[in-house]
Amino acid sequence: MQNDFRFCPQCGGERVRNVSMRAWVCADCGFELYNNVATAVGLVICDADGRVLFERRGKEPRKGFLAFPGGFVDPDESAEEAAFRECAEETGVRPGNLRYLCSFPNTYA
Repeated sequence: MQNDFRFCPQCGGERVRNVSMRAWVCADCGFELYNNVATAVGLVICDADGRVLFERRGKEPRKGFLAFPGGFVDPDESAEEAAFRECAEETGVRPGNLRYLCSFPNTYA
């Protein structure tokens, strides 16, 4: 993917660059625009006592709220790979195995 931006859509700065074929980032204001598929994953992780692992959201939307670990699937990545990656990135936990529960459309808000 080439960098089609000459100027940042948010601040007008000229230091917009493409990072790892995934996002455009402006060094002047911190604007980020991700080029990702709309598919996302979420994990429900329970321990032997039935306790569920939550994380506290660090970014909007809903910053500060509790959430299941998860995130967007990268291009050329399976949902399973994304689930393992996102969980490890966000919580430091690497699940031993995965079991599919369900899928549904969602509005990211």
